[in-house]
This record gives sequence, structure tokens and C-alpha cells, in this order.
Amino acid sequence: MSKRPPELNPRISLLSRVVIRVKSVAAHGNHKGNGASHGRIRIVIADDHPIFRDGLRRLIEYEPSFELAGEAADGIDTLDVVIKTKPDILLLDLAMPRLSGIEVLRRLAKAVAPMRTIVLTAAIEQKQITEALRLGARGVVLKDTATQLLAKSIRCVVEGQFWVGRDNVSGLVQALQKADEPRETVAETTI
Repeated sequence: MSKRPPELNPRISLLSRVVIRVKSVAAHGNHKGNGASHGRIRIVIADDHPIFRDGLRRLIEYEPSFELAGEAADGIDTLDVVIKTKPDILLLDLAMPRLSGIEVLRRLAKAVAPMRTIVLTAAIEQKQITEALRLGARGVVLKDTATQLLAKSIRCVVEGQFWVGRDNVSGLVQALQKADEPRETVAETTI
């Protein structure tokens, strides 16, 4: 029986996987994690705002190492496009019709897909960041982020790293640690 690498072991907490990944990259250098071995990073855009999708499409067309694999305007279509195109990266809005971004992540977590997801959102709370990362998102980027930072986040996530927007990092480690702590039951707290 072969042993899973530590970062793939489901019993290891998300925080531990982040630390393991950071140590691994530091020790061995960056390497392509799941895709883009064909030279271009294949991206699916999932957002219900046409003007925002258009801006992302233009960014992808401008970057020589990026390729648009597909687009979706709601959660149900996102699942279909991802299954059909098998992208390297999914740029996923959290607030979408028919199926929320969190529910899309939940369903994709059950699928065996090497794709990595970056959540795009106008605003997000610490709890939502933690939930998105627990469900498999590898990045969280606010929609007001500069395009060059979004491009950098895509490259970092493809290389196997995590990316969380500048304003949301504070408290994230503590939130993940707290989420990994064993929870006391009511009976235990009354003794």
C-alpha cells in the first residue's frame, strides 16, 4: 500500500497542508502542481456579470500564457463547463444565481478533478474564506484587485501555492487553527 504525500492526506488539517506546501516549495523550488504542462494555463470564468466576464476575458487574451477554456453565468452552467473543458483554473464568483459559488465548490470537491479554484468576490468574510479553502479553493481574490495581481495569483495557484488577497490574510491562520481545534460538547462544558 502506497503512502499518500502529507499534503493529500485528508486527516491533515488545511492549515497543516498550507504549511507543508510552503515548506515543500521552499525546499524544492516551484513546480507545476496540476496543469499547464501543455504550456498555457486553461481558465474557466464563472461570474454572473457580463461586464466582469468581459474584463476577465480580455485579461486572459492579453496574457500569452493564459487560454480561455470556457465561461459560465451561473452555478449550474459552471459545473457543466468545468466537466466538459477540464480547465487548470476556475475563476469562481461566490454570488451566482441557480447555485452559489460555495455550493459549486462543495460539488466539485466530490469530483475527481485536478483543477484549482480561485474565488473572486466583491466582499468576503473570514468565515467564507475559511469555508471556501476547506472546500478546495486555492485562492481568494477581491474583484477590486489590480489585474496584474490577479494574473500573479493564477500563476501561483497553478504552481501549487495558496493565494489570499492582501486585506483578508489577517486572522486567517487563527480562524483555520480554531476550526481545526476539537469542539467541546455541551456535556463536557458543564462538568
